[in-house]
Amino acid sequence: MPALIGCTSADVAPVAAFALAKPNVVMAADPQPSFTYWAPENATIRNHPRQPGIWIAESPEGSRKHYFGDQCRASEFQRFVGHTIDALPEKPANAIWRLTCSKCVAQSDLGWTRMNVSYDQETRVINEISCGWNFRSHAAVHNSAKTASSILSSSISITDVTTRGARPARMDTLLAV
Repeated sequence: MPALIGCTSADVAPVAAFALAKPNVVMAADPQPSFTYWAPENATIRNHPRQPGIWIAESPEGSRKHYFGDQCRASEFQRFVGHTIDALPEKPANAIWRLTCSKCVAQSDLGWTRMNVSYDQETRVINEISCGWNFRSHAAVHNSAKTASSILSSSISITDVTTRGARPARMDTLLAV
């Protein structure tokens, strides 16, 4: 089992314990995110227009990926992407992790310090590790709400969430960029 890296404060500039991917990106953000491993190749990274500490990578074809910083220390666990969830070390006592299969339903919420681990349900291979909002789970919840119309009269609404040290934010406002 791999050794865990010592606990650090979210206020300390993050430093990855191993080499992270460095995709070719156009950096249009100020301040810049600590890492770019999360951004697709050839994307342009910008700051979120209304919420500090969130970055958006937009690919040339128009798809967008959000990055919520590294308060959950996801950068330290990127080496497990491509491995089965059994390869993950034991969760530190003070950490918040959510393991969700990439097509499973999960609660739609924003947890700045929560590490989301998304994996393939059949192979159990990790396909993404990130902080904050779990977009794959949100899509699954949204699609499940549409197909279960006999149970739900409309698709789920995103409720207000409070983030540590920040004012309450509506997820639909954060994502509508």
